[in-house]
Amino acid sequence: MVAERSTRLLVLAVLCGVLFALLAAAGTLTPAPGIHDYPDAEDLDRDYAAYQGERVTVTGTVLRTDPVVIEADYGADRPLVLSIRDLEEPVEVGQELRVFGTVRPDRTIAAHETVVVSPWEIYYAWGASFVAGVWVLARFLRGWRFDGSTLDFGVREGRDA
Repeated sequence: MVAERSTRLLVLAVLCGVLFALLAAAGTLTPAPGIHDYPDAEDLDRDYAAYQGERVTVTGTVLRTDPVVIEADYGADRPLVLSIRDLEEPVEVGQELRVFGTVRPDRTIAAHETVVVSPWEIYYAWGASFVAGVWVLARFLRGWRFDGSTLDFGVREGRDA
């Protein structure tokens, strides 16, 4: 175990630097179907014709149901509007639709697999994650104490780890 405060600060700085470098490197990666990393709406919006016949993964909000049209909003100035065909399950306007399919001409995706996400499901996931995070933090703070002079965590007196 590292005992000196300066050494602990140096280790923390090195680990944060490595984390930042790995995040920056991950941002430079391109889609790789061999590892199931497929192009997405941003790639399609950049050069739709280049991906015709390729498999893609897009997520968007359902705008219309006959035919199914989604709006894939990925942070650009304007959303990408796509038609989806070959759906096996019904969808409703306003639902989130995740599509894995093949790019066809005229901004159409032939769906192979789809997942329909209702708007309340994302709030449920966020709420459950928040409650779990608070519970874990409370358990940690009840059993451990932080010593700022040595940058060390230790078991609280009268508590077993």
